[in-house]
Amino acid sequence: LWRKWLVYLASPGAVRPRGLVLCGLVVAFSIPDLTMGVWVFLFACLCQIAALPNGVESRVVQTVGSSGPALFIGRISYSIYLAHWPVSIVLIHCAAKYLYGRVPTYALWGIFAVVAGLVTIGVATLLYYFVEAPAIRWGKKLFKEDKGPAPMDARV
Repeated sequence: LWRKWLVYLASPGAVRPRGLVLCGLVVAFSIPDLTMGVWVFLFACLCQIAALPNGVESRVVQTVGSSGPALFIGRISYSIYLAHWPVSIVLIHCAAKYLYGRVPTYALWGIFAVVAGLVTIGVATLLYYFVEAPAIRWGKKLFKEDKGPAPMDARV
């Protein structure tokens, strides 16, 4: 689909649509599967950037995507992938033991989403700085490549 989109945009007289980000957001919210919804939205953002690289929507997407927090999440994304499941299991166990029946279910899921996200990012940050980045630097030194990932900026 992406290749066909790029071929279409390269053709003479191609219509350059606007509002793909908004359309992608609406479609994403209508999909019951959260993961698929996120991918639909991201794909819509990429299509908008390709269609109108200098458009308002593209500049907003590029600004958000290249912001400090987004770059930080991207840098620790593999650690997030590794940490999210164990963190979720521990939090679900704790919620079932201490909160189930005392807190309404909808509130419990809201609390879980916020706490799991924050704890996962915290654990992933520790994993990145104390396991992943040193291992990358060690591997690059071992194979005589560059120094590995630069340390994170203190402002992030």
